[in-house]
Amino acid sequence: MVKYVIGVDGGSTKTHYALFDSQGKFVNFIQGGPANHEAYHDGYEGARKEIKRSVFKLLQQNRLKPEDVSYGIFGLAGVDTKKQQKELSKIICETGIRNFKVFNDAFLGIKAGS
Repeated sequence: MVKYVIGVDGGSTKTHYALFDSQGKFVNFIQGGPANHEAYHDGYEGARKEIKRSVFKLLQQNRLKPEDVSYGIFGLAGVDTKKQQKELSKIICETGIRNFKVFNDAFLGIKAGS
């Protein structure tokens, strides 16, 4: 059975969601709204709605279930403290994806350049 990886670059204006198979082959891409909880008047609740909506949309477009995702990397703007990382991790758990990491979105660029 093929497993998949989701890579997310979440900003304050838009978020990119990319899906790859376990061999690293690109499968699909969607653009969602802000993933930064600081961009919403209701904070984490706004981010929760947007992140879940977009993750489920990406999975549905590819006829996948959360258990088909072996790993996710979420680089999200607004993750500046451990508390913020913990709160956003709870939201990602609600998508059904079990293996993932949450970082500040700037970390993605640092890792990509190393």
